[in-house]
Amino acid sequence: MKYIITFSMILIFGTMAYVSILGLSAFLSVGILAYFIGAGLEMGKLSSIIYIHRNWTSSKKYFYIFIAGAIALLTTFEVFGYLSFNHVVSTHVSKSSENEIKSLAERKFFLKDQIKKVEDSLKELPEGYVRRKEIARNKPEYRNNISEIDKIIKRETALSTNKETAVAGGATFATAQLLDVKPETVARSFNLILVLVWEILSTGMIVMFSSVWQVEKKINPLPIPNNGRKALKPRNRELIVLAKKNKWTLQEITSFTGRQRSETVKDWFNNKTEIPLKALKILKLK
Repeated sequence: MKYIITFSMILIFGTMAYVSILGLSAFLSVGILAYFIGAGLEMGKLSSIIYIHRNWTSSKKYFYIFIAGAIALLTTFEVFGYLSFNHVVSTHVSKSSENEIKSLAERKFFLKDQIKKVEDSLKELPEGYVRRKEIARNKPEYRNNISEIDKIIKRETALSTNKETAVAGGATFATAQLLDVKPETVARSFNLILVLVWEILSTGMIVMFSSVWQVEKKINPLPIPNNGRKALKPRNRELIVLAKKNKWTLQEITSFTGRQRSETVKDWFNNKTEIPLKALKILKLK
């Protein structure tokens, strides 16, 4: 399951980060530096969210929540701006294609009319005037008109394909007509909803990723004497409270207090010996 969550997180957050970086590079005219700035922001957001999740009880979490929120707000504007920019470009391409197609159609009609006039005049000639007909059809004007019509047909086909594949050319205008609103309203609303859902989903996937890969801390062992909690030595009681609150492992306590053997720490928890006051003060400062 953790691998599925990891793959999903990479797919969702990675795509969000990629679009965000492209959006930032569109806002900033600093070349490749914009990509490094965008990548840094995304890594900062990723690190902040994972830190907040794993240190929720820490007093510093509010500082990191502020950082993650500020970065998320910035990247949201970047993605929204990038999607809006592409919508405008696609709409412009679609409208430009329509205008050029109309212009080409008018030109093609004119050329066909010129060719038709020549053909009509040739039809009036007797059948024996084959050579004269051939000379008329080989004139540069006539052949150029034929060639230009072929080019216009090819250009019309290319423009029609571009118009059909334009991002905003189909669904946006169809939805706008169905809802009886402006196409810009549909595009703006869709982009905003998409960005918000995308941002929330990517944040949730980061938290899930952090959760499934987090190594659970275990204190091995933290036994309490059989004769009850009241029999604990005072400093040992404080040690147990601190260890449970901070979820320290036996190895961490051994390292914090500068002990060479973990057995010494076990004896504190087993109430066989009492933790030195100096060692206890060190733990309280952690």
